[in-house]
Parts: sequence; structure tokens; C-alpha cells
Amino acid sequence: MRSSGMMKPHYSVALVRMTAACTNGRCARKFLHSDCVIDEKTVVLQKKDNEGFGFVLRGAKADTPIEEFTPTPAFPALQYLESVDEGGVAWQAGLRTGDFLIEVNKDNVVKVGHKQVVNMIRHGGNHLIIKVVTVSRNLDPDDTARKKAPAPPRRAPSTALSTRSKSMTSELEDLGKHHTPTCRKRFNDG
Repeated sequence: MRSSGMMKPHYSVALVRMTAACTNGRCARKFLHSDCVIDEKTVVLQKKDNEGFGFVLRGAKADTPIEEFTPTPAFPALQYLESVDEGGVAWQAGLRTGDFLIEVNKDNVVKVGHKQVVNMIRHGGNHLIIKVVTVSRNLDPDDTARKKAPAPPRRAPSTALSTRSKSMTSELEDLGKHHTPTCRKRFNDG
């Protein structure tokens, strides 16, 4: 399956900001979503015959593409890098644990099952062109301030609260203090 304009993953979100840069054969684009920073980059991996690329691939195990999968900003593809060997070929090219695979040798793999992607990597021999997306939480204080939950309404001191009401009120106050973006921590399910 060849990558084309229609096959590229799309994100159904309003992008706030985008930057692009290319250096030493590596290209990267960074998108800022209100809750996530989406960093897209293409890298060239070149290894020797007696070594690996230095990463472990993990993802949906399927023999055929999973067409019903819909990429999202927090989960843009089915396959991701479970680990990257520090100092290895992939690490030196800028790949990191948690990066989602978008393309392998210019073939779109967003909806492709694990076995197929592994075969594509193996057939690439010692040379691979990989496009990945790194998704991280947006820690922009301006965006965080806009997203904080409103303070619960104040009540008159004479108003009595039941135990259930007190518990709910404290939960609401905690929610306001500890706002968590919709972009959840990735890969906790091992």
C-alpha cells in the first residue's frame, strides 16, 4: 500500500500552531493541539549486517489492515515503539520509546497490523525510512490556565452539607487543582 495524500493520517482537531524544520536528512513538523503536542518526523535508519535497528515494535496484532481504526491526536497509529535502545541506530536518528509508526519506507502503516509492519521492516534490509509521530502532553501554562475547572460556587456558612455532599465538593475542588489533559499516558497496558 503506497502512501498518498488520501492515505495519510488526518487529525480531526483544530491545530493551534505548526512548525517545520529539516536538518541532516531529518525532517520534523510539530503540531500543537490544546491538550497534546504532536511531533512528526521522518528519519533514515542505516544499520550494519550484524546489528539491529535498536527498537522493539509493539501494537495491534492483525493479519490485515484494521480499517475501522480511526487515528486520533492521542493515538495516531496502531504500531508504536515499545522501547528504543539508547545509543542504537534508532536512538541516534531521534526515535524514542512511545513514538507511533506512520510510514515504513514511504508506505502508510497507520492501520496496518503488527506482522505486516514487521515484515515491511525486515524486507527493508539494512536501510529504512521511517515516519513517526511523538505525542506528548501540552504543558503550555496559557492553555492549562484556560482549561482549569471553574471553582465550585461558594455556600453560605450556615448551610449544612451531608457527608455525600462534602465528599463530592472535595472531589470537585481536587479536579480543579489537578486538571489532567485528555492526552493520556501511553502504553500502560504492557
